[in-house]
Amino acid sequence: MVNLRYKIKSKDVNFFHKNGYILVRNIFDRKNILLVKKSINSALLKIFNKKYPKLKKINFHKKLIILRKKKPKSFSILFDTLQTSSSLYNLINEKLILTVSKLLKQKKHNVTMTDIGIRLDPPNDNRNTLAWHQDSSYYRQNNSGKNGLVVWSPVIKLEKNMGPLEFIKDSYKIGTLNVKKKKSKKKFGSSKREIKSENLKKFKKILTSNVNVGDALIINLDMVHRSGINSSQKVRV
Repeated sequence: MVNLRYKIKSKDVNFFHKNGYILVRNIFDRKNILLVKKSINSALLKIFNKKYPKLKKINFHKKLIILRKKKPKSFSILFDTLQTSSSLYNLINEKLILTVSKLLKQKKHNVTMTDIGIRLDPPNDNRNTLAWHQDSSYYRQNNSGKNGLVVWSPVIKLEKNMGPLEFIKDSYKIGTLNVKKKKSKKKFGSSKREIKSENLKKFKKILTSNVNVGDALIINLDMVHRSGINSSQKVRV
């Protein structure tokens, strides 16, 4: 049951506005995260079992890795299918909306959602890996990162070698750069809006957070961040 009396503390709001990020523990209901995992597995089995009917007994991660390596088009279809899964919307609870509204200094009914989606990052595969970037370059609903947030959370247990999100301390202060899109030359690769290194010279410290399942790392829309390197034997979800 959602605790409707939940209220984010003033010191946490102040920390966010000073640093551009905050880690919020247990913001998501684990039952709803389990539903997301089930929806991913169901979609995966539907595609994988048609392609590899004799490999039903291998685990979730191996199925995803094989599909990515051997059938990238099928993996792409799986990825696109998951972006509209209704299970994702079960994650939007009262605690999350209250937290976001306080951080944005808005009434709850003024909060909007630009995008909600799943990333699937197989190990040692950089076709869809994003280098240093701002999400404000991808989502152009406003001209200031102060008006938006990124809420990032793992769906499965995140081990250190799976490459958690990395972000550059104080880099949100650079403002919205609105970097132009650069198309990937790789088949099934992602179009990217990468920030040039000369724009980041005065920012030195790279941070990461120990985000557990159910937690959320919330960052300013202008915070410069990138995908960590997944050197494990699992897919980061």
